[in-house]
Amino acid sequence: RPLRPGAEDYLELAEAVSKFDRAAVEAVLQKNVEQYAKDSNMGLVRQAIGAIKRHHIRRLTHTYLTLSISDMAATVGIDVDEAEHTLLSMIENGELVATISHQDGGMVTFGTAGRADKSGSTSGVQRLAQLDSLIDASVELNGRIHRLTESLVARQAKGGKKKPKSKQGEGSSGTGGGGMGSLQQPPRRW
Repeated sequence: RPLRPGAEDYLELAEAVSKFDRAAVEAVLQKNVEQYAKDSNMGLVRQAIGAIKRHHIRRLTHTYLTLSISDMAATVGIDVDEAEHTLLSMIENGELVATISHQDGGMVTFGTAGRADKSGSTSGVQRLAQLDSLIDASVELNGRIHRLTESLVARQAKGGKKKPKSKQGEGSSGTGGGGMGSLQQPPRRW
């Protein structure tokens, strides 16, 4: 099938991007910059370069638990400020879980939540938020159990357990005509 003129430039870009080769993408950009500008697609090319940087940083999380920002920048092929900016953006967007310690000379510690789910269905930030809400619910439940226990202890101290009232005759006229009201209901347990 014949391609429209100019499509070769985009196919060349797609090939370089699919290999995650930033140098090749930049070479294709330099070669075809006029065509991309004419087609108003320079933003597309910048997004492709950004995606490659992010890909390389994500791959580092599979190799390292801790890495300096300067080493990360050198590995990815960008300057330190750009590496830190990209890393912060990825953390904010939930693309990965990491902490940056400037006290330790710009060390990055990668979290494990971003590695647990390779399907990409939920981000690490979302999982942390879910975990946080589960912890809050557990703390609330623990408080309720504690208050209930204190109440039961106080009742026992006042005079022991009270017997539940009988539910005989409930729902019947008291004639015993075989109705369900003559059966006793077991006491409820909370």
